[in-house]
Amino acid sequence: MREPLAILRCDASPDLGTGHVMRCLVFARALTAHGWKTLFVCRPPSRTTVPGLAAAALHELPSDLDLAEEATYLRHHLPAPALLVVDHYGWHASLEEGCRGWCRRILVVDDTAASRRDADFLVNPNPGWSEKAYHGLLPRRCRLLLGPRYAFLHPAFRSARAIARPRREVRRILVAMGGTDPVDATGEAVAVLAAADFPGTIEVVLGPAAPGLPSLRRRVAGDPRFHLRVGVTPPEMAELLRRCDLAVAAAGSSSWERCCVGLPSIVSPIVANQERAARALEAEGIALVVEGLGRGGGGPGLASALERLRSDPGLRAQFRERGRRLVDGRGAERVTEAVARTEAVSHAP
Repeated sequence: MREPLAILRCDASPDLGTGHVMRCLVFARALTAHGWKTLFVCRPPSRTTVPGLAAAALHELPSDLDLAEEATYLRHHLPAPALLVVDHYGWHASLEEGCRGWCRRILVVDDTAASRRDADFLVNPNPGWSEKAYHGLLPRRCRLLLGPRYAFLHPAFRSARAIARPRREVRRILVAMGGTDPVDATGEAVAVLAAADFPGTIEVVLGPAAPGLPSLRRRVAGDPRFHLRVGVTPPEMAELLRRCDLAVAAAGSSSWERCCVGLPSIVSPIVANQERAARALEAEGIALVVEGLGRGGGGPGLASALERLRSDPGLRAQFRERGRRLVDGRGAERVTEAVARTEAVSHAP
Protein backbone atom coordinates (compact mmCIF):
# COMPACT_ATOMS: atom_id res chain seq x y z
CA MET A 1 0.00 0.00 0.00
CA ARG A 2 1.28 3.48 -0.87
CA GLU A 3 2.35 5.84 1.90
CA PRO A 4 -0.56 8.10 2.92
CA LEU A 5 0.05 11.80 2.29
CA ALA A 6 -0.43 14.52 4.90
CA ILE A 7 -0.46 18.15 3.78
CA LEU A 8 0.29 20.69 6.51
CA ARG A 9 -1.01 24.24 6.01
CA CYS A 10 0.81 26.71 8.28
CA ASP A 11 2.73 29.99 8.03
CA ALA A 12 5.54 31.83 9.79
CA SER A 13 6.75 35.42 9.56
CA PRO A 14 8.29 38.07 11.82
CA ASP A 15 4.76 39.20 12.74
CA LEU A 16 3.13 35.75 13.02
CA GLY A 17 6.06 34.15 14.79
CA THR A 18 7.39 30.63 14.29
CA GLY A 19 5.17 28.53 16.57
CA HIS A 20 2.65 27.25 14.00
CA VAL A 21 5.35 25.94 11.66
CA MET A 22 7.58 24.62 14.45
CA ARG A 23 4.85 22.46 15.96
CA CYS A 24 3.79 21.23 12.51
CA LEU A 25 7.40 20.18 11.86
CA VAL A 26 7.22 18.07 15.02
CA PHE A 27 3.90 16.54 13.98
CA ALA A 28 5.28 15.83 10.49
CA ARG A 29 8.21 14.02 12.08
CA ALA A 30 5.82 11.81 14.07
CA LEU A 31 3.71 11.10 10.97
CA THR A 32 6.82 10.17 8.97
CA ALA A 33 7.86 7.73 11.68
CA HIS A 34 4.46 6.05 11.21
CA GLY A 35 4.92 5.67 7.44
CA TRP A 36 3.36 8.89 6.15
CA LYS A 37 4.62 11.27 3.48
CA THR A 38 4.32 14.94 4.39
CA LEU A 39 4.13 18.16 2.40
CA PHE A 40 4.15 21.67 3.88
CA VAL A 41 2.11 24.41 2.23
CA CYS A 42 3.21 27.88 3.33
CA ARG A 43 3.33 31.46 2.21
CA PRO A 44 6.51 33.49 1.99
CA PRO A 45 8.45 34.32 4.15
CA SER A 46 7.92 31.07 6.08
CA ARG A 47 10.99 29.43 4.53
CA THR A 48 13.35 32.18 5.67
CA THR A 49 11.65 32.66 9.06
CA VAL A 50 11.96 28.98 10.01
CA PRO A 51 15.25 27.52 8.72
CA GLY A 52 14.03 24.01 9.65
CA LEU A 53 11.64 24.12 6.69
CA ALA A 54 14.64 23.73 4.39
CA ALA A 55 14.71 20.01 5.18
CA ALA A 56 10.97 19.51 4.55
CA ALA A 57 9.01 19.03 1.34
CA LEU A 58 7.50 22.48 0.78
CA HIS A 59 5.03 23.98 -1.66
CA GLU A 60 5.14 27.78 -1.48
CA LEU A 61 1.85 29.57 -2.14
CA PRO A 62 1.84 32.61 -4.43
CA SER A 63 2.23 35.75 -2.33
CA ASP A 64 -0.70 37.42 -4.11
CA LEU A 65 -3.14 34.53 -3.60
CA ASP A 66 -6.24 35.66 -1.71
CA LEU A 67 -6.79 33.68 1.48
CA ALA A 68 -10.40 32.98 0.50
CA GLU A 69 -9.15 31.21 -2.66
CA GLU A 70 -6.74 28.85 -0.92
CA ALA A 71 -9.05 25.81 -0.89
CA THR A 72 -9.62 26.09 -4.64
CA TYR A 73 -5.90 26.53 -5.23
CA LEU A 74 -5.01 23.44 -3.17
CA ARG A 75 -7.55 21.27 -5.01
CA HIS A 76 -6.20 22.32 -8.42
CA HIS A 77 -2.46 22.29 -7.73
CA LEU A 78 -1.71 19.58 -5.17
CA PRO A 79 -2.32 15.83 -4.88
CA ALA A 80 -5.25 14.73 -2.73
CA PRO A 81 -4.03 13.96 0.79
CA ALA A 82 -5.28 11.41 3.27
CA LEU A 83 -4.95 14.13 5.92
CA LEU A 84 -5.02 17.92 5.74
CA VAL A 85 -3.51 19.56 8.83
CA VAL A 86 -4.50 23.20 9.38
CA ASP A 87 -2.58 25.24 11.96
CA HIS A 88 -3.54 28.74 10.87
CA TYR A 89 -5.58 31.54 12.47
CA GLY A 90 -6.81 32.72 9.07
CA TRP A 91 -8.57 29.46 8.19
CA HIS A 92 -12.16 28.68 9.17
CA ALA A 93 -15.00 26.32 8.31
CA SER A 94 -15.71 27.62 4.81
CA LEU A 95 -12.14 26.98 3.65
CA GLU A 96 -12.13 23.54 5.25
CA GLU A 97 -15.50 22.71 3.70
CA GLY A 98 -13.97 23.69 0.35
CA CYS A 99 -11.39 20.93 0.80
CA ARG A 100 -13.97 18.17 1.36
CA GLY A 101 -13.95 15.67 -1.46
CA TRP A 102 -10.27 16.45 -2.09
CA CYS A 103 -8.82 15.37 1.26
CA ARG A 104 -9.99 12.37 3.28
CA ARG A 105 -9.64 13.83 6.80
CA ILE A 106 -9.01 17.28 8.28
CA LEU A 107 -7.12 17.93 11.51
CA VAL A 108 -7.21 21.45 12.94
CA VAL A 109 -4.80 22.77 15.56
CA ASP A 110 -6.60 25.53 17.44
CA ASP A 111 -6.22 27.42 20.70
CA THR A 112 -8.92 30.08 20.40
CA ALA A 113 -12.36 28.45 19.87
CA ALA A 114 -13.21 31.69 18.09
CA SER A 115 -14.92 30.44 14.92
CA ARG A 116 -16.71 27.48 13.38
CA ARG A 117 -14.40 24.75 12.01
CA ASP A 118 -15.04 21.73 9.77
CA ALA A 119 -12.67 19.15 11.22
CA ASP A 120 -12.47 15.43 11.91
CA PHE A 121 -9.90 16.05 14.66
CA LEU A 122 -9.24 19.20 16.66
CA VAL A 123 -6.11 19.52 18.79
CA ASN A 124 -5.85 22.21 21.48
CA PRO A 125 -2.77 21.57 23.66
CA ASN A 126 -3.49 24.27 26.23
CA PRO A 127 -4.79 23.45 29.73
CA GLY A 128 -8.15 24.68 30.90
CA TRP A 129 -10.17 23.92 27.75
CA SER A 130 -13.18 21.61 27.64
CA GLU A 131 -15.56 20.31 25.01
CA LYS A 132 -18.01 22.99 26.14
CA ALA A 133 -15.81 25.72 24.63
CA TYR A 134 -16.32 24.20 21.17
CA HIS A 135 -20.05 23.58 21.47
CA GLY A 136 -21.73 24.54 18.19
CA LEU A 137 -18.40 25.20 16.43
CA LEU A 138 -17.58 21.67 15.22
CA PRO A 139 -19.36 18.82 13.41
CA ARG A 140 -20.56 16.06 15.72
CA ARG A 141 -18.09 13.57 14.21
CA CYS A 142 -15.09 15.69 15.26
CA ARG A 143 -12.82 14.11 17.85
CA LEU A 144 -11.46 16.61 20.36
CA LEU A 145 -7.89 16.10 21.63
CA LEU A 146 -7.55 18.65 24.42
CA GLY A 147 -4.80 19.49 26.87
CA PRO A 148 -1.00 19.34 27.14
CA ARG A 149 -0.92 15.56 26.76
CA TYR A 150 -1.45 16.35 23.06
CA ALA A 151 1.22 19.08 22.79
CA PHE A 152 3.60 18.53 19.85
CA LEU A 153 7.16 18.19 21.20
CA HIS A 154 10.33 17.12 19.43
CA PRO A 155 11.69 13.82 20.86
CA ALA A 156 14.80 15.66 22.05
CA PHE A 157 12.76 17.14 24.90
CA ARG A 158 11.82 13.68 26.17
CA SER A 159 15.50 12.72 26.06
CA ALA A 160 16.44 15.86 28.01
CA ARG A 161 13.67 15.18 30.49
CA ALA A 162 15.09 11.71 31.22
CA ILE A 163 18.45 13.10 32.36
CA ALA A 164 17.45 16.53 33.75
CA ARG A 165 18.14 16.92 37.47
CA PRO A 166 16.78 19.49 39.93
CA ARG A 167 19.26 22.14 41.07
CA ARG A 168 19.36 23.98 44.37
CA GLU A 169 20.80 27.23 42.99
CA VAL A 170 20.10 29.49 40.04
CA ARG A 171 23.33 29.78 38.08
CA ARG A 172 22.05 29.85 34.50
CA ILE A 173 18.98 31.73 33.23
CA LEU A 174 17.33 31.28 29.84
CA VAL A 175 15.62 34.16 28.00
CA ALA A 176 13.40 32.86 25.17
CA MET A 177 10.60 35.19 24.09
CA GLY A 178 9.74 33.39 20.84
CA GLY A 179 11.43 32.89 17.50
CA THR A 180 10.63 36.37 16.15
CA ASP A 181 9.52 38.33 19.25
CA PRO A 182 7.80 41.16 17.34
CA VAL A 183 7.47 43.39 20.44
CA ASP A 184 11.12 42.97 21.55
CA ALA A 185 10.26 41.52 24.94
CA THR A 186 13.73 39.96 24.77
CA GLY A 187 15.33 43.40 24.83
CA GLU A 188 13.36 44.45 27.90
CA ALA A 189 14.14 41.18 29.72
CA VAL A 190 17.84 41.52 28.88
CA ALA A 191 17.85 45.10 30.20
CA VAL A 192 16.38 43.91 33.53
CA LEU A 193 18.93 41.11 33.82
CA ALA A 194 21.81 43.39 32.84
CA ALA A 195 20.89 45.72 35.71
CA ALA A 196 20.42 42.88 38.21
CA ASP A 197 23.14 41.65 40.49
CA PHE A 198 23.22 38.19 38.93
CA PRO A 199 26.70 36.65 38.68
CA GLY A 200 25.76 33.62 36.55
CA THR A 201 25.23 32.94 32.84
CA ILE A 202 22.28 34.25 30.80
CA GLU A 203 21.42 32.30 27.64
CA VAL A 204 19.44 34.44 25.17
CA VAL A 205 17.67 32.65 22.30
CA LEU A 206 16.21 34.39 19.26
CA GLY A 207 15.42 33.50 15.65
CA PRO A 208 17.33 34.95 12.68
CA ALA A 209 14.23 36.82 11.41
CA ALA A 210 13.55 38.64 14.70
CA PRO A 211 13.36 42.40 14.05
CA GLY A 212 15.08 43.18 17.36
CA LEU A 213 18.13 40.99 16.70
CA PRO A 214 20.55 43.76 15.54
CA SER A 215 19.91 45.94 18.59
CA LEU A 216 20.11 42.91 20.87
CA ARG A 217 23.54 42.02 19.50
CA ARG A 218 24.77 45.50 20.38
CA ARG A 219 23.16 45.38 23.82
CA VAL A 220 24.84 42.16 24.97
CA ALA A 221 28.20 42.81 23.32
CA GLY A 222 30.94 43.14 25.91
CA ASP A 223 28.94 41.62 28.80
CA PRO A 224 30.43 38.16 29.41
CA ARG A 225 27.34 37.01 31.31
CA PHE A 226 25.24 36.93 28.11
CA HIS A 227 25.41 34.17 25.51
CA LEU A 228 23.33 35.05 22.44
CA ARG A 229 22.17 32.03 20.42
CA VAL A 230 20.47 32.59 17.06
CA GLY A 231 18.47 29.96 15.16
CA VAL A 232 18.61 27.24 17.83
CA THR A 233 17.44 23.79 16.68
CA PRO A 234 15.05 21.70 18.85
CA PRO A 235 17.85 19.37 20.09
CA GLU A 236 19.95 22.41 21.02
CA MET A 237 17.01 23.99 22.81
CA ALA A 238 16.32 20.78 24.70
CA GLU A 239 19.91 20.76 25.93
CA LEU A 240 19.64 24.41 26.99
CA LEU A 241 16.47 23.67 28.97
CA ARG A 242 18.23 20.79 30.69
CA ARG A 243 21.24 22.93 31.64
CA CYS A 244 19.41 26.08 32.74
CA ASP A 245 17.92 26.64 36.19
CA LEU A 246 15.22 29.22 35.40
CA ALA A 247 13.59 30.68 32.28
CA VAL A 248 12.09 34.02 31.28
CA ALA A 249 9.91 33.16 28.31
CA ALA A 250 6.86 33.87 26.20
CA ALA A 251 3.66 32.00 27.05
CA GLY A 252 3.46 30.28 23.66
CA SER A 253 3.80 26.66 22.56
CA SER A 254 7.37 26.46 23.89
CA SER A 255 5.82 26.47 27.38
CA TRP A 256 5.19 22.73 26.99
CA GLU A 257 8.85 22.10 26.21
CA ARG A 258 9.86 23.77 29.47
CA CYS A 259 7.20 21.84 31.39
CA CYS A 260 8.35 18.54 29.91
CA VAL A 261 11.98 19.07 30.91
CA GLY A 262 11.00 20.61 34.25
CA LEU A 263 12.43 24.13 33.91
CA PRO A 264 10.86 26.65 36.34
CA SER A 265 9.65 29.68 34.40
CA ILE A 266 8.50 33.28 34.47
CA VAL A 267 6.20 33.76 31.48
CA SER A 268 4.86 36.83 29.74
CA PRO A 269 2.06 36.84 27.14
CA ILE A 270 3.61 38.90 24.35
CA VAL A 271 0.61 38.53 22.00
CA ALA A 272 -3.09 38.42 22.84
CA ASN A 273 -3.57 34.70 22.11
CA GLN A 274 -1.03 33.83 24.84
CA GLU A 275 -3.02 35.47 27.64
CA ARG A 276 -5.20 32.45 28.38
CA ALA A 277 -2.26 30.03 28.30
CA ALA A 278 -0.29 32.23 30.71
CA ARG A 279 -3.16 32.30 33.19
CA ALA A 280 -3.62 28.55 32.89
CA LEU A 281 0.05 27.98 33.72
CA GLU A 282 -0.31 30.27 36.71
CA ALA A 283 -3.48 28.51 37.86
CA GLU A 284 -1.76 25.11 37.58
CA GLY A 285 1.04 26.37 39.85
CA ILE A 286 3.65 25.97 37.11
CA ALA A 287 4.88 29.52 36.39
CA LEU A 288 4.87 33.13 37.50
CA VAL A 289 3.22 35.57 35.06
CA VAL A 290 4.57 39.03 34.26
CA GLU A 291 2.48 41.38 32.14
CA GLY A 292 3.75 44.04 29.79
CA LEU A 293 7.13 42.77 28.61
CA GLY A 294 7.88 44.33 25.25
CA ARG A 295 5.51 47.22 25.92
CA GLY A 296 7.79 49.14 28.23
CA GLY A 297 5.97 48.33 31.45
CA GLY A 298 7.10 44.85 32.40
CA GLY A 299 10.52 45.62 33.85
CA PRO A 300 9.59 46.11 37.53
CA GLY A 301 7.35 43.04 37.53
CA LEU A 302 10.07 40.91 35.97
CA ALA A 303 12.68 42.11 38.46
CA SER A 304 10.35 41.22 41.35
CA ALA A 305 9.49 37.80 39.88
CA LEU A 306 13.15 36.99 39.30
CA GLU A 307 14.03 37.81 42.88
CA ARG A 308 11.13 35.74 44.20
CA LEU A 309 11.90 32.66 42.16
CA ARG A 310 15.67 32.85 42.63
CA SER A 311 15.26 33.01 46.41
CA ASP A 312 12.64 30.27 46.76
CA PRO A 313 13.94 26.75 45.97
CA GLY A 314 10.66 25.25 47.17
CA LEU A 315 8.67 27.21 44.59
CA ARG A 316 11.13 26.22 41.85
CA ALA A 317 10.75 22.57 42.86
CA GLN A 318 6.95 22.90 42.72
CA PHE A 319 7.08 24.39 39.22
CA ARG A 320 9.43 21.64 38.07
CA GLU A 321 7.37 18.72 39.36
CA ARG A 322 3.95 20.06 38.35
CA GLY A 323 5.21 20.90 34.87
CA ARG A 324 6.64 17.43 34.38
CA ARG A 325 3.37 15.86 35.52
CA LEU A 326 1.40 17.99 33.07
CA VAL A 327 3.52 17.28 29.96
CA ASP A 328 5.30 14.01 29.17
CA GLY A 329 6.33 14.92 25.61
CA ARG A 330 4.36 12.24 23.75
CA GLY A 331 1.65 14.48 22.31
CA ALA A 332 2.60 14.23 18.63
CA GLU A 333 2.71 10.45 18.90
CA ARG A 334 -0.70 10.32 20.60
CA VAL A 335 -2.29 12.42 17.87
CA THR A 336 -0.58 10.38 15.14
CA GLU A 337 -1.86 7.16 16.69
CA ALA A 338 -5.41 8.59 16.88
CA VAL A 339 -5.29 9.50 13.17
CA ALA A 340 -3.76 6.13 12.25
CA ARG A 341 -6.53 4.25 14.06
CA THR A 342 -9.15 6.18 12.11
CA GLU A 343 -7.33 5.53 8.84
CA ALA A 344 -7.18 1.80 9.60
CA VAL A 345 -10.92 1.68 10.35
CA SER A 346 -11.79 3.66 7.20
CA HIS A 347 -9.89 1.13 5.06
CA ALA A 348 -11.19 -2.00 6.79
CA PRO A 349 -12.87 -4.49 4.43
